[in-house]
Amino acid sequence: MRNEKIKSPGLSALLVGVVLGIVSVPTMLMSTDPNLLRKALVLAIAAFFVLSVGAIQFLSYSLRSEKSKQAYREKWASRALFHSLVLVAVSDGELNAEDVDYISKVYKKSFYKDVEKKEINKIAKQIYSDPNVFLKDIKLYSNRIEPLMREHIIKSCIRLAAERKDMSDLHAGLKKLSRSLRIKSDFFNAEVSRYVP
Repeated sequence: MRNEKIKSPGLSALLVGVVLGIVSVPTMLMSTDPNLLRKALVLAIAAFFVLSVGAIQFLSYSLRSEKSKQAYREKWASRALFHSLVLVAVSDGELNAEDVDYISKVYKKSFYKDVEKKEINKIAKQIYSDPNVFLKDIKLYSNRIEPLMREHIIKSCIRLAAERKDMSDLHAGLKKLSRSLRIKSDFFNAEVSRYVP
């Protein structure tokens, strides 16, 4: 996959921390109202915490070598691809041999690594018990994945759904997944239309 520039982890946290600091510190310095001072102090503590987390995330990523950054992006991309494919495969309640075979092939073609059947079955059980946890998880780290890889993930999931011939039943779930992956709706609709007459 071609590398594209992705946002460094921690930038959002740094921005939020700076905004909270800009609001809280002048308020603390200028206010004489005890209630307002307490609220400003809470905001200042939150600003310090968020800035600290953002700085740690930003520096831990920025100071890595390019090879280490690529490994970091690949780790999150491989996790998202694996979980997304299993999520689509179990969305109708069962995981069959064709699903497992498809997941294994796509994963190997994308990352040149094998994934074991027992690992697919293990994740399938976890996803089946609460798929929303995995959708939220994917949404949290989707900004760590390159845009082309996010598009590859949703394309692979749509193809899996189309091969199962139940695209209409899976459309709502695929749409949720595309939102979690931060895929533009135009791209998603164009991909779905390739399989739906």
